[in-house]
Amino acid sequence: MTLDASTLLGRYEIISLLGKGGMGEVYLARDTKLERTVALKVLPEEFAENERGMQRFMQEARAASALNHPNIITIHEIGEAASVHFIATEFIDGITLRERLRQGRMGVKEALDVGAQIASALIAAHSSGIVHRDIKPENIMLRRDQLVKVLDFGLCKLIEAKGFEPTSSTLGYSTDPGVVMGTAFYMSPEQTRGADIDGRTDIWSLGCVLYEMIAGRSPFEGGSQGEVIVSILEREPPPLASFAREVPEAFEWIVLKTLRKDREERYQSAREFFADLRSLKQRLDFSVAFQQATIPQASGGTTISVTSGPLRAAEKERPEKTRSTDEIEPARRTVASPRVEPRIRRDNWKTVLALSTLILILGAIAFGVYKFLGTRGAVFRTDAMKISRLTATGKATRAVMSPDGKYVVHVINDAGRQSLWVRQVATTSNVQIVPPADVTYRGLTFTPDGSYIDYVVQERNNPIQVLYQVPSLGGAPKKILVDIDTPVTFSPDGQRFAFLRRARSEGEDALFIANADGAGERKLASRTGTQFFGVVGAGGPSWSPDGNAIACAAGTNSGGRSMSVVEISVSDGTERAITQQSWLDVGRVVWLPDESGLVIAATEQGGTVSQLWLLDYTSGAVRRITNDLNDYRDLSLTANSKTLAAIQSEGRINTWVTPANEPTARAQQITKGVGAYDGVRGLSWSPDGRLAYVSRVSGSQDVWIMNADGSEQKQLTTVATRADVYPSVCGDGRYIVFTSNRLGNSNIWRMGLDGGNPQKLTSGAGEEFPSCSPDGQWVVYTSTASNKFTLWKVSIEGGDPLQLTEKLSQWPAISPDGKLIACWLREDSGTPWRIGIISMDGGEPLKVLDVPTSANSAIPARWTSDGRMLTFVDTREGVSNIWGIAFDAGALKQLTDFKSDQIFSFDWSRDGHALALARGDINNDVVLISNFK
Repeated sequence: MTLDASTLLGRYEIISLLGKGGMGEVYLARDTKLERTVALKVLPEEFAENERGMQRFMQEARAASALNHPNIITIHEIGEAASVHFIATEFIDGITLRERLRQGRMGVKEALDVGAQIASALIAAHSSGIVHRDIKPENIMLRRDQLVKVLDFGLCKLIEAKGFEPTSSTLGYSTDPGVVMGTAFYMSPEQTRGADIDGRTDIWSLGCVLYEMIAGRSPFEGGSQGEVIVSILEREPPPLASFAREVPEAFEWIVLKTLRKDREERYQSAREFFADLRSLKQRLDFSVAFQQATIPQASGGTTISVTSGPLRAAEKERPEKTRSTDEIEPARRTVASPRVEPRIRRDNWKTVLALSTLILILGAIAFGVYKFLGTRGAVFRTDAMKISRLTATGKATRAVMSPDGKYVVHVINDAGRQSLWVRQVATTSNVQIVPPADVTYRGLTFTPDGSYIDYVVQERNNPIQVLYQVPSLGGAPKKILVDIDTPVTFSPDGQRFAFLRRARSEGEDALFIANADGAGERKLASRTGTQFFGVVGAGGPSWSPDGNAIACAAGTNSGGRSMSVVEISVSDGTERAITQQSWLDVGRVVWLPDESGLVIAATEQGGTVSQLWLLDYTSGAVRRITNDLNDYRDLSLTANSKTLAAIQSEGRINTWVTPANEPTARAQQITKGVGAYDGVRGLSWSPDGRLAYVSRVSGSQDVWIMNADGSEQKQLTTVATRADVYPSVCGDGRYIVFTSNRLGNSNIWRMGLDGGNPQKLTSGAGEEFPSCSPDGQWVVYTSTASNKFTLWKVSIEGGDPLQLTEKLSQWPAISPDGKLIACWLREDSGTPWRIGIISMDGGEPLKVLDVPTSANSAIPARWTSDGRMLTFVDTREGVSNIWGIAFDAGALKQLTDFKSDQIFSFDWSRDGHALALARGDINNDVVLISNFK
């Protein structure tokens, strides 16, 4: 049955037919309710007639729809209209892998990139107990931006052997042992036998796909389905090197491991498979430097290349690479690599001997690098990197190095008041150039000639940040610009600067250019909706040395939060990706003076600390500069790129418990350690007097639970490379709700108090900071969709969420009687945060409470157990305490009287007898890094 254009299926209006297949027809359609384009898969009538198959299909399709992962197609709806069963999914603007392979074989790098993304999708699916069963090029889409999407998770359960006529390349399906399932060329031996299957079947199929990407043919072929199956069961595939000589031995080894007849000898998990693919890709990226290390012979026509083992010329892409493949590569400007080409006299035996020795040395180095990277996954550097500490006070919060490397200007935070200092690197002399004030510095920038410092500050009682300029050796500051959210970056001639500004009420991040005096401001580029620039934190743009582009941290909340680095053309504002690498967060980005790359501060997906990375501009490859437990931010480089300055942070924060009636005198530290940040990302008391909290001690951010004295610490979540944070224990003691990005997006999840049976409750993007109701029936949370913070609620059983607020609001806290919600609230981005009280049903605020400007709106306010007071963290002169404001009268009261350290999170016990705190300090100092390239 073919549907005509304008036909309505439920709320979907058919636009055109996209294709047909054994699984039905696929249409381009318009969602008339949400005004978006979708792909509508209409299932064949014979499938709908098989009631048992449909029930099983619906069960698996619902499970598949919960797989929020950037490499898995998003399922919007599984529905039926006019007796027609359909699946509505996101529409992918791209081509199938099959279409790509018809254009020609892939190069090794392209195949590795596609294969790694598919493996990443399998990790998410297998972690949720879902096996695809039909990985093949037809079920893989390549978007124009190089993102890979795996299709049809769950659909294979629908097809039964009795209800399906196989095509020339496809066999019948069933989930029952004894019934053959899969697509012939990509079926595993256990599938051909009709045996039970698991995730290792998908690994086999992906191995077949990887083989075909390089060889241009399937590893197991035959003139009929029977011959194909015999080949799968009894024969070995021809070596990949017979089809493509450039294939590294390591790549062939990986593929052959996926194609072991005995699944016990294959990769035992998609995660293990993915790790090897990623590791090989990184090694090949790093090997480019060695393949470019060529020395011309005396005749000037031929060059000598040095490679070794698996690092042989695998990076040389095939000349027949197609135009369509080139189109989906990120656009980059050409950067010429300097080459030294000494002329060698044929009759100079000393030169010949030196050349031979050099070749042997380079070969040994290449082999050593291969062994080092292959066994440890570490970073190769030609010289030993050196990190030296320039300050030792622990109070340096911002820093920038002068272009000539002689001075470092830095901010000192002393007792909550910040001042600006200039330090001479050679003599260690330190001079204050701006006196202490009750402000927060947001960024520092030297002018290109080193004469002035432009700095951004925010007064405590004013959310609008202001740009000032002061002579680098001291003088009167001059106001340059109002309303700026990042440090500025200067054009090479110093005549203009660029900066980022966030308009939360409009949901827009924008890159602006202005004259050096602040005049002539104009918008160059913007991001809206789920797309954003790196505005929050220690970020900021960077103007390229040739003046043609500005690099920025940029990200998306679609399919999970991820950030990368883009460049924006100064002439027309067009945006281009510099790399396909994805991070959880990217801070400051800084160009190398020769434009060969950038230095960036970024946090890996699932990581806990920001590290320094070197990004190659030409290839988009990245490598670590630092790899430790400290945080790094505020990058700056000398003009010769020999020295890098940064702020290095070390946190000593732990969980404390104290009686509510003596909160200061009897406070006891119940966790220990450096870098664990226990409780910083959430603390919550259970009804039985235990504490759920977040810790980094395992290497990722996970939810733990322990007794009130710190004993019996138990890790509840164990999803590596992802973050489980902000736990809230429900009042009935059944569940802990928390934020997790384990499937890509940040969503609200629930689990038992023992960590069992985790279930996803929401399916949007940017859903965080949950608060569970006292009766355990509702969860209120913050949505950051479209860069605007609003409150929503969802049933503890999941379902459709309800929006509660329109105003900017975050960090909900449900009252002890379950009737009210306290939150941080403000009218727009230009007004201060206050504590708002709204009904559990939502709507306009019932009451708004003014708090001191020293109140910390980045930490949730908490109700006292009797519901009479709202409490919050107040930090003055660098010391945090808990304050309260009476719900009815609005009177303020200080509840703790600590004389040192800061508070990062807190919660009152259900009976009101105890207070838990995440408390400690972070030491920040300026470090200088050399030999980092």
